[in-house]
Amino acid sequence: MQTRVNRRKFIVSATCSICGSVILPSCAQVPLTNRNQLNLYDSNLPIVIFQGSVAGIPIPKVYANEKSLNQEIDKVYNKFISQAKNDKILVDNTAESKKIKEIGTEIYSSINKYYQNNNQKNPIEDFKWQFALIESEQKNAWCMPGGKIAFYTGILPICKNDDGIAAVMGHEIAHAFARHTVEKLTQSSMIQMATIGISNSRYSQLLNRSFRIGNVGGNVYNSVVKYGIFLPFSRNMESEADYLGMAFMNLSGFDINEPSKLWGRMMLEQKKSVPEFMSSHPNPENRSNKFLEWENEIKDKFPRV
Repeated sequence: MQTRVNRRKFIVSATCSICGSVILPSCAQVPLTNRNQLNLYDSNLPIVIFQGSVAGIPIPKVYANEKSLNQEIDKVYNKFISQAKNDKILVDNTAESKKIKEIGTEIYSSINKYYQNNNQKNPIEDFKWQFALIESEQKNAWCMPGGKIAFYTGILPICKNDDGIAAVMGHEIAHAFARHTVEKLTQSSMIQMATIGISNSRYSQLLNRSFRIGNVGGNVYNSVVKYGIFLPFSRNMESEADYLGMAFMNLSGFDINEPSKLWGRMMLEQKKSVPEFMSSHPNPENRSNKFLEWENEIKDKFPRV
């Protein structure tokens, strides 16, 4: 007799099995800080993100490995640069744009030299670094996996000097170095799979229970996930990127007294203060103080190469 398998039950069962089988063996360590992180790629496992559904069946987006992820990121970044050119906001062949590229190249080259000096394999030796300066009032910079970096002109007055640019650049390079995007994707994959399992269990009412505290309302499960998992992890990643970025600055000969000053300037720019537990970034004042605490340790552990 042929047994009919309910597709929904199959997905739920598979989800629970996958979560249980991958969460423990998928712990990796971030180089230099040795912080434990969830990274499915470190265990040669794909990352599966569900994007919508058809007839109640989740549609998976599969990132098979880091190489395939970075290849997709290359396409996204190149499309972004192409659009910036069309919109005439890509700043190229200017003293500022050249400075961004020079400082970025100096920092990632110092990382490579650090590993060569220690007879170790550079964990980012395969990254294809690119740097772009974008005309925008936004006080921001970002880095995609694989070393795709963009600076916005709005942050340059806050950077103020080469050391300030290096502080921001080191931080963004550190995000790629520590594979924070992969870690976030791994977390998201596991949370989504767990959510599918819970939504089909007797605990599904938890997903829909709402709350209100004063003028703040929300969904219990979403809030637990957002404020209890993703944002705290994000704050950890931001602090780790601050530490590693400072280390990379020192390796390449930039002044590591500047990050604390940079965040002092950031605080002056900040118009609204968000409670740290509701933010993906550490409190600016706490951040500035941390740089001061790390100075002696950084100089000792990561001398100029």
